Amino acid sequence: DARAFALGNEGLFASVVARSEMAANLDHAGAKARGRQARAASAASSERPALLRRAAVWASIAGRAEDAVELANALVKSDPQDAVAWDVVRVSARRLSRWARVVEACTALAKLSKDAARSAELLEEAGVTLFDQLEKHREAEAPLRKAIELDPTRDMAYKRLRIILEARNDHANLEALVTLRLSAEE
Repeated sequence: DARAFALGNEGLFASVVARSEMAANLDHAGAKARGRQARAASAASSERPALLRRAAVWASIAGRAEDAVELANALVKSDPQDAVAWDVVRVSARRLSRWARVVEACTALAKLSKDAARSAELLEEAGVTLFDQLEKHREAEAPLRKAIELDPTRDMAYKRLRIILEARNDHANLEALVTLRLSAEE
């Protein structure tokens, strides 16, 4: 469950969806999702994206991850700049263990974010997911490295990147990583 995961992993970005889930009355979330989706079907085209966005968020809150991903995917297909839809994809894809989609959503959100700390958290999540869930250590290196560049205190990114560099005996980059980390802790 995404709520338990978010609460148990303090280092991860607390998303709009996760925050909403923690505060929402879950008894009515499914009905709200279905209602917004039904209203969107007959709404003017200018109102449809906002209604679908709300439907996706409420579907995620209701634990209807398949529906949430489907709605959010349609939104990001028509508007790749829709951060709320990408966040629904991220949270719901995690529930469904669709790890490649989690990585894609984290990467998109990091690019959309104007906040370096948030981007670092999202890139760390992408890198950790690639490393831990997909076991794609080489692909994990780039987002982990970028997360550390943006915020050298990111623990999960630092630990995984260090493992990658140690495994390939990349002493020069390992020394640079440790030096950067030590300078950030001072």
